[in-house]
Amino acid sequence: MTKHIVIIRLSALGDVAIAAPLVRAYAEANPKVTFTMVSQPKMESLFGGIPNLHFMPYAKSKNDIVKSIKFAGSIARLKPTAVADIHNVLRSKLMRLRLSLSGIESHSLDKNRSARRALTREKNKVLVPLPKENILQNKQRYEEVLVKCGLADLRFTERPLPPRKAGNSLVRRIGIAPFAAHKGKAWPVEYMERVVEHLSKDENVKVYLFGGGASEKEILAGWESRFKGVESLCGKFSLSQEIEFMRTLDLMVTMDSANMHFASFAEVPLPPWSEHVYSPSGELPIHTQVFTGGDRSRGMPCRENSLAAPAPSLATNLALKRIMSVSMV
Repeated sequence: MTKHIVIIRLSALGDVAIAAPLVRAYAEANPKVTFTMVSQPKMESLFGGIPNLHFMPYAKSKNDIVKSIKFAGSIARLKPTAVADIHNVLRSKLMRLRLSLSGIESHSLDKNRSARRALTREKNKVLVPLPKENILQNKQRYEEVLVKCGLADLRFTERPLPPRKAGNSLVRRIGIAPFAAHKGKAWPVEYMERVVEHLSKDENVKVYLFGGGASEKEILAGWESRFKGVESLCGKFSLSQEIEFMRTLDLMVTMDSANMHFASFAEVPLPPWSEHVYSPSGELPIHTQVFTGGDRSRGMPCRENSLAAPAPSLATNLALKRIMSVSMV
């Protein structure tokens, strides 16, 4: 029987972007194995171009529980030999339960929720990196699940990044994605506006703005009109085109958002506070080049208050304002 592995990661956009290069690498290394990636429709472009890697769109609905069970029936009809659940949430658990009734084996990642709660709670925080044997960086934990499905360990996360080609232009191309889905994961927008204004005064810098949605589009359009050498890309490209554009940048400045992971997927260097985003949990975006500089040990009582979801502010906005000045950026 031909091996067929179904991989489930339903959200969030950044986590799917983390998974994409890993899944692609395993598909390319195992041409005789069929892979099917189950995720949001808008993420399909990240998994294209490999003959044995297919995509199965899953769009969230109001009655997601019922849909998850029915959707698992569609997966069962593919007759997979194994299922890799790299999400491990209620929806994917229901899918695995339904698939188990069809005799299909499945494996899932351990999110180690108890250690995460200890790290993110308001009082008596355990401010130490989460032990490697209990919780790995997302990309490493995803790979563990694939290996459990019978694939040879590629040790993908230990691979060095290929060297970036030096550009011929004297103009530095800088991408800025100033927004995040949750307020506590973004630097105040008025501070980012001052950064854009500062960069616009340098004739050797071209700034490209990334965002989505009507309100963000309006803000970025305002910056584009006020500042020289600044261009908003909001609404101009598809996701795959946007990622390809990122590959042309010299640097990508982002918040803790999907764009951070898209940038690392595109192998664009990120600034040093990318290390602050996940420390002390110890996680970094997959295959990230981080410029040196920055103090990871700076004491902030509110850290860490969230690893994945929205959390009470715990003076987060004040802390974000104190992390760095505009001139430091």
